[in-house]
Amino acid sequence: MENNLVYRSTESFFKYQAWPSVCVDEDGVLYAVCSGHRISHVCPFGMNLMFVSYDGGKVWSSPIIINDSWLDDRDCGICYLGNGKMIMSYFCHPTELYTESNMSNSIMKMTDDYSRDFVGATLGTYPSFTESMNKSGSFVRISDNKGMTWSAPVKLPVSAPHGPVLTAGSKRLLYLGKEMYSGITDENKKDQIMLYESTNGGFDWEYVSTVPIPEGYNANQIHEPHLTELPGGELLAALRCHCPNGVPYKTFTIYLSTSRDGGKTWSKPVATGICGSPP
Repeated sequence: MENNLVYRSTESFFKYQAWPSVCVDEDGVLYAVCSGHRISHVCPFGMNLMFVSYDGGKVWSSPIIINDSWLDDRDCGICYLGNGKMIMSYFCHPTELYTESNMSNSIMKMTDDYSRDFVGATLGTYPSFTESMNKSGSFVRISDNKGMTWSAPVKLPVSAPHGPVLTAGSKRLLYLGKEMYSGITDENKKDQIMLYESTNGGFDWEYVSTVPIPEGYNANQIHEPHLTELPGGELLAALRCHCPNGVPYKTFTIYLSTSRDGGKTWSKPVATGICGSPP
């Protein structure tokens, strides 16, 4: 496998591109997406960009803007569904998060001296955003012509960096994600890792199940899940678990959970090892 550059911005404020995903169609064309046009890991900017390669990833197109809302469009996922259809996922934090003093101070500290006034001025506009501008949450957009045009955003209760997956064997469109800005009133589902399924290409989603919380963790410590289907049809869920009780923040562990009944029930999550700084 070769390593090739997809995109780099060197002469603007917006040099930070992050959280990429990639898929391939039946003709071997690659589609890569990311949250681009950013200043830093957390900033008031960000749009969803797509890049296309017709030669196996050696050469990529210029960035194509799929989505650019008033908010910070983050964690861009892409999944090819066949026959020209694909689904792109992303999420946005609400303005209230960015105007909260601890967050805004943290953003300003991460911003370089040259960009700081620019970022501060942008954050200063957030309190004036109308309800139609402040559309936070997790979303997908659907294309039926290989990314030439896209549907209006469809809001979901859950989010994950790489979005929905199309299972290899059963061809089910599944989304394993973390509850985020969903408006769910059931407190038992807040911050949970839940599985949803769509049977109409991503326009409507139904709840399937909830993955158990690993022992020693709270729901708000579990983040960024992903799902794959094993050759035998078993579903495998990976969970990024931050700092169990009494362990420093920089430590996290990847847990795995499996389902043998199509995602209706899940095994007790098992740790694969500690990553990050040691306790």
